[in-house]
Amino acid sequence: MAQRIDIIDIYHGDAPVDFHAMADAGVVGVILKATQGTGFVDSKFHEFRTRALTVFDEGCVHSYHFLDNSDARQQIDHYLSVTDGMPGRWLDYEPNKNGTTCTLARAVEACHILESKQGSFPGMYGSDKDLLGVAIDEGHFTVCPLWIARFRDSGPEHSCHLWQFQAGELGDVEVGGKRYDLNMFQKGDKEACKAWLKSFA
Repeated sequence: MAQRIDIIDIYHGDAPVDFHAMADAGVVGVILKATQGTGFVDSKFHEFRTRALTVFDEGCVHSYHFLDNSDARQQIDHYLSVTDGMPGRWLDYEPNKNGTTCTLARAVEACHILESKQGSFPGMYGSDKDLLGVAIDEGHFTVCPLWIARFRDSGPEHSCHLWQFQAGELGDVEVGGKRYDLNMFQKGDKEACKAWLKSFA
């Protein structure tokens, strides 16, 4: 399958960011890091979101929260306090380099707490062969939109909506002269991708 660039995910370490170059490359939406744990706010989140909204439709500008092993309710309250009134929320469930990796039980709890507060399940992000892939194999998160990283030439083993096929620091595809984390929608073309992004609460 030839990879098509539909969505780029971004955090403060990607600055400076050219959203117009992304749109010129065919990107239809972005997912921005908003928060982590119970207190961290990405220093570029609000700036990136404000700028992205001048290029992309509001429903195509999403956010994500990086889960750690702190109290699940406090994490979700923190995430919602930063993204209040904004559409498109994702939970990032992967190993944490500082040793505070979220347990499966806490990730499930966080997912259900967020669902109860916003009225729909959030999307879940993770790697095909790591925490999220194992959790899916065990029957968890199957009702959630799934965004799966697999840095190969073929898509993830697990059925998903988004395939992250390049990590910016590892890939060789550039957008506007820079390397980013690149993602392809798995359920249709770019117009279908835009409609799906806008369907999030």
